[in-house]
Amino acid sequence: MVRAVMALDNSACTIRVLSFLVLVNLVSETKGHVSLTYPPARKYALDFLDNLRTTGPCGIPKGLGPTTSLVPGSRINVTWSIAYPHRGGYQLNLLDANEEPIYNLTLGDGFIGSSDPTRRYQEVTLPTEECKNCSIQLVRQAGEWSAGSCGQYLFWSCADANIASGASASELCNGFPMENGACVCGKPYSGTRCQYQDDCQSDGDCSGRGVCSASEGFYHQRHCFCDIGFFGKRCERESSIKSLSLDLMKYTHTDLSPRFQLLHRILHREQEIEVVLKVKTETWVGVGWRPPSFRSGCQHFPQLPGTSLGSTDSTSEPEVTSEPETTAEPVSCTGSAKSCADASCPYEVSWIQDPTNDDVTFTVSAQVQSTEWLALGFSPDQSMPNTDVYLGWVDASQNVVIKDRFATQKSEPTIDAVQNIYNTSGSFVNGRTTLKFTRKRNTGDQSDFPLTDGNCWYFMMAWGGTYNANDGSASYHKQRVASSDKICISTCGSTAEPETTPEPETTAEPETTPEPVSCTGSAKSCNDASCPYEVSWIQDPTNDDVTFTVSAQVQSTEWLALGFSSDQSMPNTDVYLGWVDASQNVVIKDRFATQKREPTIDAVQNIYNTSGSFVNGRTTLNFTRKRNTGDQSDFPLTDGNCWYFMMAWGGTYNANDGSASYHKQRVASSDKICISTCGSTAEPETTPEPETTAEPETTPEPVSCTGSAKSCNDASCPYEVSWIQDPTNDDVTFTVSAQVQSTEWLALGFSSDQSMPNTDVYLGWVDASQNVVIKDRFATQKREPTIDAVQNIYNTSGSFVNGRTTLNFTRKRNTGDQSDFPLTDGNCWYFMMAWGGTYNANDGSASYHKQRVASSDKICFHTCGSAKSCTDASCPYEVSWIQDPTNDDVTFTVSAQVQSTEWLALGFSPDRSMPSTDVYLGWVDASQNVVIKDRFATQKSEPTIDAVQNIYNTSGSFVNGRTTLKFTRKRNTGDQSDFPLTDGNCWYFMMAWGGTYNANDGSASYHKQRVASSDKICISTCDINAESTAEPESTAEPEPTGTCGRGVFAGTSDTTGNTPHPMDCTDMVIGAARGMRSWVGDYYTRGRSTPQRDGFYGGSESLTAAGGFEKDGYTYILFRRKLKVAERTDHEISDNYMNLIWAQGQDAGSYVHTPAAGIEVEVNISDKNFYKPDDLKYHGPREHRGTRTFNFFDGNRENTAPPNLCNNKWGRCLDNSDVNCFLVTWIYDTNQITFTIKAYLERDQWVGIGFNENPTMAGTDVIVGWRTENGEAVIQDRKATAYAQPPLDSQQDATLISSSRVDSVTTLNFSRPLITNDKDDISLSYNCVHFIYAKGGKYSSNSISYQDNTPIISTKKICIPCTGVEEPSTTSTEVPASQRTNVRSEFKITNTPWDSKLGDATSQEFRTLADKLHTALLSLLTSIPGFVDVKILRFRRGSVIVEFDVIMAGDEGAVAQGSTAALEKLRTEGQLAEFTVDKDSVKLVPAKAPDEKSTLTVTLILIIAISAAGVLLVLVLGICNCIRNRQQTEKQNTPDDYVPMNTTAGNRNTDSMKLSYEEWSKQQQEYNNPTFDNAPYTGLGSQSSDNLVSKDDSGTKEQGTFIRHFCE
Repeated sequence: MVRAVMALDNSACTIRVLSFLVLVNLVSETKGHVSLTYPPARKYALDFLDNLRTTGPCGIPKGLGPTTSLVPGSRINVTWSIAYPHRGGYQLNLLDANEEPIYNLTLGDGFIGSSDPTRRYQEVTLPTEECKNCSIQLVRQAGEWSAGSCGQYLFWSCADANIASGASASELCNGFPMENGACVCGKPYSGTRCQYQDDCQSDGDCSGRGVCSASEGFYHQRHCFCDIGFFGKRCERESSIKSLSLDLMKYTHTDLSPRFQLLHRILHREQEIEVVLKVKTETWVGVGWRPPSFRSGCQHFPQLPGTSLGSTDSTSEPEVTSEPETTAEPVSCTGSAKSCADASCPYEVSWIQDPTNDDVTFTVSAQVQSTEWLALGFSPDQSMPNTDVYLGWVDASQNVVIKDRFATQKSEPTIDAVQNIYNTSGSFVNGRTTLKFTRKRNTGDQSDFPLTDGNCWYFMMAWGGTYNANDGSASYHKQRVASSDKICISTCGSTAEPETTPEPETTAEPETTPEPVSCTGSAKSCNDASCPYEVSWIQDPTNDDVTFTVSAQVQSTEWLALGFSSDQSMPNTDVYLGWVDASQNVVIKDRFATQKREPTIDAVQNIYNTSGSFVNGRTTLNFTRKRNTGDQSDFPLTDGNCWYFMMAWGGTYNANDGSASYHKQRVASSDKICISTCGSTAEPETTPEPETTAEPETTPEPVSCTGSAKSCNDASCPYEVSWIQDPTNDDVTFTVSAQVQSTEWLALGFSSDQSMPNTDVYLGWVDASQNVVIKDRFATQKREPTIDAVQNIYNTSGSFVNGRTTLNFTRKRNTGDQSDFPLTDGNCWYFMMAWGGTYNANDGSASYHKQRVASSDKICFHTCGSAKSCTDASCPYEVSWIQDPTNDDVTFTVSAQVQSTEWLALGFSPDRSMPSTDVYLGWVDASQNVVIKDRFATQKSEPTIDAVQNIYNTSGSFVNGRTTLKFTRKRNTGDQSDFPLTDGNCWYFMMAWGGTYNANDGSASYHKQRVASSDKICISTCDINAESTAEPESTAEPEPTGTCGRGVFAGTSDTTGNTPHPMDCTDMVIGAARGMRSWVGDYYTRGRSTPQRDGFYGGSESLTAAGGFEKDGYTYILFRRKLKVAERTDHEISDNYMNLIWAQGQDAGSYVHTPAAGIEVEVNISDKNFYKPDDLKYHGPREHRGTRTFNFFDGNRENTAPPNLCNNKWGRCLDNSDVNCFLVTWIYDTNQITFTIKAYLERDQWVGIGFNENPTMAGTDVIVGWRTENGEAVIQDRKATAYAQPPLDSQQDATLISSSRVDSVTTLNFSRPLITNDKDDISLSYNCVHFIYAKGGKYSSNSISYQDNTPIISTKKICIPCTGVEEPSTTSTEVPASQRTNVRSEFKITNTPWDSKLGDATSQEFRTLADKLHTALLSLLTSIPGFVDVKILRFRRGSVIVEFDVIMAGDEGAVAQGSTAALEKLRTEGQLAEFTVDKDSVKLVPAKAPDEKSTLTVTLILIIAISAAGVLLVLVLGICNCIRNRQQTEKQNTPDDYVPMNTTAGNRNTDSMKLSYEEWSKQQQEYNNPTFDNAPYTGLGSQSSDNLVSKDDSGTKEQGTFIRHFCE
């Protein structure tokens, strides 16, 4: 019986590759987590060893120990750990020295214990015979999953044992003594055989710095929970984290999920990272990271006995080309260039492209000394100016330095502000330096030239200058060579021109072998787009083999063949001939033709990985062979061996004896073809026939990645289907649901004519026990569809809840199966929705349906996320987009055939017309300057630029007469001028291009062409149940032979092989907290097994500090570690993107498994509390874990501003007559927070403050209030569910303390708990949120009207509590008039034409321009210490000259320093919103001669000048001891003085002259004061006619408010 079970487990379950993929997808998210704990499992005791991915019978080979001594005939208690309570039972077997089963220890006919999936022990009696070098095997079922043709899905674990008499007491007691027949264990061991090791047994084991607490884990039952200030397995290490008080403002905040926040900062001085995990849970939390370059080869660490790197069964980077290459010259993933034509050159560069990460790795080497540098540059014109440069060196100590630079002229290239290179390394050996680095093909950085399709550059090779290691400077080069032609690094497999060789600028000869050899190639039998015979190939340089894909239009009774010939004739030809019959049986044989007759079959078959298909009258064969098999009957395909390709097809075959008749057709390539080593410079032979381009798209309309259909028009229908397309895997996931009983089925079909015959069907059900069955079928007539021979669906699941069944399944858009209709571009089908028939679970039959509905129109599955202006393959305008559900934003890529003087635009319209269209318009000029603006078109004229620009990550290029723009925006920006792209909001796409633009003023002329999409386009939410798209969870890679459990990892190193699973080879930190204590550890995970501490893999604890605590329902885990690493179990954290994973455990009593696990299905559970607090077990549902791409340095580079606000105040209120007054201050204690709001309000208006973790109104916790005419005040607690009146909370948690009203400023003082028990309130305890300010609506007794204008939302989060100490800013407080100084200045704007009305300060033109400039100047200058405001005074002709006052606060030195900084910043910036500033025009304005009676009691010393060369120099221009009499009489403002709209001369008239709230609030959105975030528009005082003195409200003159001759 046992042998039968093991035969099943170890048999070679040979199945089709496609079927295996289905199986792998089915289990890709399962968690086995089963491992023996006594006897202890083999090293490495991994607990995710299954029969699909690992080699039976144990998953881990023998050889590393430990070996347990056992007594024959004794009774032992075998124990194991499980982290996932799967359905099914277990079995224990004894294996002999050859790992053959010889004894079933659990006795019986099969698996036992299925009724209790939480059971983790079994007493067994060992056989009486000795068994040396034997093993005990645990096999555990995972009954909710199936391994298909590989049988049951099982997990295994083995423990090595010697069952022999005469074992010593020490051997039986794990090295401890035995007394009176019992083992005497030493700490921290326990158990009858001292077999269990804990972290601690009592509090005393925790170094007196913590408590020992039970927390069941993989091996450990007890952990030390350490006091704050200590960490380590036994709290033996002192931590620099010694306080529970967190200053949240110091960290960059990332919401990984609604429950999981990651806060981090880089400690540059210490070269460490500090991380805080804030998670809504009471159990463990963890985060991990891995370099993006890692591939499945990383799993060769740790090396296991009996395994070798780079098995020939695996490929280092498998690439399967389902379609032959489309051109005769495929683009290589690799390339090279040299500085000369010799075999050995002083300078060489090679590169390899990784299409998965869309990056390129360069290897540059040159003959230089260790004191000299070498560099690679990309230039548009073979000269150094305007060149993207990568320069570095390796000194004699092997220290490697490589920097990303840019050369603007013929001098040393400057180092880029952002270093967009990673994976840097190098060496200096035997007088030759080699540098290696990786960069994205498009970094998005203007100083890095894009290496994307269509962007080709001359390669600049320079070397030999010396360097200074201290300051990074580099002297002039000794030699420099430029390639003779531009080189393109196009997408692998594309049709871009291959690179050419460099043309030396010096005397070096150009290379004679310009063509780098591709890893791929193709040939055809004709010149047409579709040929009767096609062949393509891909070379794997790691295994030095080639995979061929051959296809031809033949019958299933006919063969096809590929041959290699030296002379275009059949005699003496190496042949590979095969067929696929009607039953999809594949036969391919290695043959040799000695003459013009049937080739004979070779004695040795040197091909492998054979497969094929026969679909729609075309047979496709796939096979792999070594480039040099060593067999005389196989022609070598190595360097220098080139052959004519012989293509033959159409003869018949005899399947019984393998014979083949004469061919119908035969074509030989016109030239020999070489399959040289990838990246070599051998001259490749041309392919026989160039191919044409692919078929054009059938529709210009963009297709959503999602879609849905229903059986009716109602909101709720009896049948609904939705789908989401994954363009990465080119598959579609369907979700089908219907109102049926658990005894009834539902189905989805694809039909060409709305009838059942000839319909591709997917039918299934979920019974009352939640068993899910879904089958791929085909209906040939009006009767039950037959089950397909090959099941081309995977990731199947389902549920039956409340009378509704839901089925989920995934299939490829093109499965290659004749019984599956393709869902590819141009293939559209009627959707057939049927449900309600009964089924027979035993034989899988299904009765006739109760109901059936066909869609009224055909539905298409085109490649998602794109649109074009035409139906041709190449269109003058194209747009594509990709949605990031993590950030809920969309990145658009728009391109059009325009000149560099022309613009292009994308718009969203409700009705296909321009009025009321959200527009994004931009251009790229001939100098590659990119301009993209967020606009809105209110009519058929130029769209106006939005006040708030809600686009980011903007980039673009102009190449070969085509401009490409790229930008990102939120799906919902919260801006009324941006149409939302959220669910249910669909728009016509407006595509316009060809008008000219004015770069100076940003204006754009009328378009040449415009096209509107024929239908609305929706950008719906990506599958919310899917993992983050930044790093989707991958599935295990099937072995090439298609057998089960081969357990070979593709690849030979960390960076070779297949795409890894998110958990593969990941450095992690995991922790848990109880009260004010915690355990935190440094972990590593090789694969999907439970992560283990680094010591498990031979590493050590690398954390430098750690701690944690629980507070208000959240677990906080804190840790620090060095950025650099020294061990393989740790990954360096550098300024590059990494793959980030995160997870939290399942809370006790609140676990979820999909599909239902044993703990949900069975009733006789021994451990109903399987998930205990802090158990390191299965994380649970998708919202408990995720992946994303992440750069820890973003927002954390040196000298960057703090990521959040910390001032206990927000806003500004100058005095009680400030019409722009809005100020929020707060204080807090342990439990309460008290707010004071000041706002300028009319008598009947309310004011409110809101809190939201996102910068949007929806979901905002709101507190509003007002003060009535009779002095009564009201405070209300509300919740904004949308952009509408927020309803009152059922529980009111805000308490009024006091109120007042002085003049027009209302002050409300109220409190609320930091944490309420109201679900509608946001916690303000240890949290950072956006503050939202609104005012202006009317109030009644218990209701409020909509606010007058758009609320102001802080652009940065504000943290509570916040202990950071910052210098107070004078912009944050009420500045008395007597402390203000006006510094008169001016500048010229060059892109605005002069209008005589600008000279009239009362005109609308004056006020419009003044308001825009005021807003822009505030946004630019508000962060300068001492800055208060700016005041626009007048405009003069000369383009437009702007005269204005910079209003500063503080003493004379502060004013001098601040105003100097203000003008320097204006000059450096050179741009104010849409206005271009003449930098040389920025200067101080000498004032008029003073009245002789005028004196001042102040001395101003202002040190500022702007040189004629345009460089700001600090010079002492004057020391002005200006003593003036303060008795000058008051003068009225002259007409040419501009008074801001919120002030008047003398006394203020707030009714007639105040700035409207609408205008003001729009300005607020643009401010980004790092202290207060939003700086209000304010006019200060009145201006005298001679512009010498500003007055305060009392009419007295200010001191120090003028500068005359630079000292007023």
